[in-house]
Amino acid sequence: MKNLNHEDLIAIVEIKKVMARYTRFVDTKQWNSFKELFDENAHMLFEGEKGERLFEFNSPQEMVNVTAPVLEGARSAHHVHSPEIELLPEHRATAIWAMEDLINFAQREEIPYKKLHGFGHYHLELLKTEKGWKITRLQLKRTILDILV
Repeated sequence: MKNLNHEDLIAIVEIKKVMARYTRFVDTKQWNSFKELFDENAHMLFEGEKGERLFEFNSPQEMVNVTAPVLEGARSAHHVHSPEIELLPEHRATAIWAMEDLINFAQREEIPYKKLHGFGHYHLELLKTEKGWKITRLQLKRTILDILV
């Protein structure tokens, strides 16, 4: 492991803040703030327990267009733990976070689910921009996904 200097430590703290905001903005449905965490061309992939593709998005706006209506009226809690952050050349970084989420869906005809409870790992690629660290790629690999219909 390389020795971390002061700038490296600041970068790690800033990256941790990005993911903390990610979970808070989803749970509080602050979609405009949520989109600002991403590069405008970010790619997002959400996989099930067997590696199957559940959702895939090619921009934060596309993700919000699908996610916001589904979570309308839902109560959710997203937690991330144990970050593994690697700083790379050219103001880039990768990160892995263990995660847990719980979503109690609003009872609506168009939403067939009552509850989702899952675990897994977020894999991120980030880029430092003039506006701070931005997610350029996000992949959620589920290890457990329980859905109550």
